[in-house]
Amino acid sequence: MDNHDIGPNTLLIDPSLPAEARRRLIRRIYGPTNPVARALGNALFPPRPWWDAGDPDVDRFIRPSSLDASCLRLLVRAQQAIGIILGSKVHADSQLGHAAGEKALREHEWQIATALLKGTRLSAKLVLNAADAPGPMTAAVLESHKRALTVAQDATTSRVTALERCAAQAEAADAAERDWRGALKASELNDQYRDLVARTAADELAIAEITGLT
Repeated sequence: MDNHDIGPNTLLIDPSLPAEARRRLIRRIYGPTNPVARALGNALFPPRPWWDAGDPDVDRFIRPSSLDASCLRLLVRAQQAIGIILGSKVHADSQLGHAAGEKALREHEWQIATALLKGTRLSAKLVLNAADAPGPMTAAVLESHKRALTVAQDATTSRVTALERCAAQAEAADAAERDWRGALKASELNDQYRDLVARTAADELAIAEITGLT
């Protein structure tokens, strides 16, 4: 289970976490990982729920299913864009530079996810606070909270859009390279087509001869 899949049930883990600590965290969340446990599935070994908020690992993973609908859509958009970039030939050929390396992209994914999780939680608190029929002063404070959420959401959306632009450019670069290679392959037949055209001179001579006969 890692960050490479997309969906509300995908577990996102802080990419800065060392590999061994990452494996321990996954075992801790999901319980037994032996073949029998995997065969039986989550019915007997369900993913463990949240643990104590003071646990040092509690902020090292995110369940996308804990995001609200709008935040989850943004995260999926980001993950799809990252998937396109990482799956592109220009990325495989290291033509995109350090900023589009997998490590950097996974860090973007994690930072987007953590911002969206924080936004989801604060948005839920805002709804609860607004449900108490607040007075004018409280309403003014809540309105400022709402604006802060909007600003943060807009910033995250811009970051996701930037990833999508990068993904579109990677797709365009792949398409251009495929086109170039296709043109090279097709050009291997150029001599044959030139010979075909050259034969039209003989056809014109034959036409002249036939016309003379008539």
